[in-house]
Formats: sequence, C-alpha cells, structure tokens
Amino acid sequence: MAVLQQIKINKGKAFPLGISKVGENEIQIAIWHPGASACQLRLYYDGKMQKKISMSSLKEMGMEDVFSIRLQGENLLQEIEQMEYDFVIHGEAVLDPYVREISGRDKFGKKRSKERGRFIFHEFDWSEENWEKISVKDMILYQCHVRGFTKHNSSGVKAPGTFSGMQEKIPYLKELGVNTLLLLPIYDFNECLMEQDGTTISKINYWGYGKEAYYFAPKSGYASVGSSATEELKSLIKCLHQNGMNLILDMYFDGKSPRFIVQCLQYYALEFHVDGFRLNPGCIEESWIQNDPVLSHLKILGVSWGDQEETFGQEKFVEMNDGFLIDARRYLKSDEGQTENFYRRFREQRKGVGQVHYVTHNNGFTLRDLISYDVKHNEANGEKNLDGTEYNYSWNCGVEGPTRRQTVLKMRRKQERNAFVMLL
Repeated sequence: MAVLQQIKINKGKAFPLGISKVGENEIQIAIWHPGASACQLRLYYDGKMQKKISMSSLKEMGMEDVFSIRLQGENLLQEIEQMEYDFVIHGEAVLDPYVREISGRDKFGKKRSKERGRFIFHEFDWSEENWEKISVKDMILYQCHVRGFTKHNSSGVKAPGTFSGMQEKIPYLKELGVNTLLLLPIYDFNECLMEQDGTTISKINYWGYGKEAYYFAPKSGYASVGSSATEELKSLIKCLHQNGMNLILDMYFDGKSPRFIVQCLQYYALEFHVDGFRLNPGCIEESWIQNDPVLSHLKILGVSWGDQEETFGQEKFVEMNDGFLIDARRYLKSDEGQTENFYRRFREQRKGVGQVHYVTHNNGFTLRDLISYDVKHNEANGEKNLDGTEYNYSWNCGVEGPTRRQTVLKMRRKQERNAFVMLL
C-alpha cells in the first residue's frame, strides 16, 4: 500500500495503551508485555504481511517492557483501517490486550484462523439517538444471550445469532414491557476450548465467562457476515435508545487490575453509550466507581454491595437479589415456614442500593426446568452434570422431566403462572 511507503515512524508515549488517534494523520500504538525485552509491530493487508516495525522501549523511563511508536502519514487513518495488526514478542505472535476488534474469530464455535487486530477509527452517527436514562426503580430488566436469543429459526430474524438479529427483536421486547436489556458477555471471549493437541475443539464456552478474553473488542462472532462488530453493536444500542430502552452489559473480569477495569468500562460508556454494567463479585471496590467521573453516573449491578449514599438523587449500585430467588422458589413449591421469609423479601429495602428481583436467571434452572425437575440433569453438555448450582429449590409436579400426564402438565402450567405473578 502506498501509505506504508511514505509512513513516518516516531517514538511514542507510554499512555494510552493500545491504538489511539493522535491527530488527523497520526496514530499511537503502545503495548505493555511484562518481561519483554523487544517488540515488533506487524501490519497486514488482505491477509499478507506488508510491514514489520521495531517498537521503541521506554526503558529510559524505567519501563523497559513498555513499547510505543507513533505512525504519521497522509491519509493514514483511511488507509490503515483496511489493515490488520499484531505484535511479535520473543518470537511469538501476540494480540493487543486493548484491541478494539479482532479478525479470525468471525464464526462462533469454529476453529480460529489467524487472529489479528483491526484498526477502528470510523465515527459512528449518534444523531437522533434520543438517549434517556431509566431510573433503577423503573427498570423492567430482560437478561439474555445475544446468540441464543435469536439463533433458532423460530426467532424469524434475518441475521440469527447476531447483534443485528437482536436489534430486529426490539419491537417484541417493547411489547413485553421490557425497558432495559441485560446482555450476557458480548466482549470477544474465546469460546473454543481445545484438546491438548491444540487442533481439536473439546467444548464450547457458550456463556463467555472465563480468563481468555479481549474485553475492549465486541465479539466478532456476534456480527453479521461481512459486518463490523463495533458498528453493529453501536447500531443496536442506538436503536434501543431510540425506543426508550437502556442497555446493561455483563462484564466478567478475571485477574484484571482496577485500572484496566475502569478503562474498559469507561470505553463502553463513552464509545458505545452503555447505561450500566453487571460486575462479578470482588473484581473492583466501590470506591473506584464512586470516584470516577464517568462510572459514577451509571448503574452498577452486582451480587452484594455495602450501604451507599444516593448519587445525584439516584441509586447507582444495584444488587442482584439471589435471596429473593431462593425464597420465591421455596414459597412456590410450598416448603414449610416460607411465608414469613417471602413477606420479608417484599418489604426489604437497602440504603442507597437498588434491588433486582427474579425467580430465574442464567445460573441454574430455567422456569421450565424449575417446574419439571427435582434435580439437575446437565449430562448432555459434556460437563458430566458437575456444572451449575446443586440447589435449585425446584419441584417436578409429580414426574421427573417430560411427560404426557395431563394432571402433571396442568399443575406445571399453573406453577409457571404463579411464578410470574409472584415476580410482578
């Protein structure tokens, strides 16, 4: 490419890490790889490597394993968006931990091709978004999995299993009365768990919880064929906001520093207009959120928070109330002595902390399971029935699993309605 022949290479700074736009025709590329003594940037076009550039270490500042350069050239941003990149460190290909989009992961559950980062500089058109924040007390929350929600042909969407397919279902969600969507992990996690030979897929990490993930990159496998995951996710969020709805993302951070977590959440809030996040327990202290100018304005869902002061007259921290789930299920199946517990759940209030109530969610039984089984049966997924919670507080209504017995089916239908009424 002509731009690579004219490119100027200058020394960069330590921060920000990842890819960042410096000017109209200049970008910075920076990476921290603990223990590395040298690093090279590789640029690709149409799958072929076009240029290899040695990156400068910041050892004079005491950061010998931080590498950074700045690239400058006429029409650089337009040209480089057609390219891909990775790094070579100690002879191995390395992806940018801050990569914004990944190629080679476009097909969910399929063996990877060459994985490389994409350059994303295109400005998204947020005009006529009509973005309004929904208060915690007014949320009607719908939790779902992007792929699972529309992958089956019964969903009737044009692009099943994608962000675009999810966007097609917004009228259906509005008809249900939903005003806030909670999406299970949408960042680019590695769903393909490999055998020891490294060539055979042993299992699929369907949910997205795990250590191997690129948190800044929307999942390429959730984009339509030939589409950008970044653009498609932004289009979904804009459409949600145009329909008076909000979006919360489930973010599961494993072994990441508070600084990294804050940077990632800020990125989704500012770049994607996300309304809040559900965080896994213990990944970050409340003070990091309370004292941040961006995150302090968002809804933060978690399993357990201490008492909080309301911020800007709103509850910011929201508790996913598993206690309600347990007591509601035990009351539903008529366990002894549950009336008082269930009554207390209706009256319970926390200082400065909102609460999300539910009878089922992604961990454990679905509602159909809850009225069909006394114990879990996860044999078919390759986990030998070892995954999932052991305590589902369920009742099979007289027969374990599928049945044609009308008395049992009648009771199950009644219990499903009872569960909905209790929740609403």
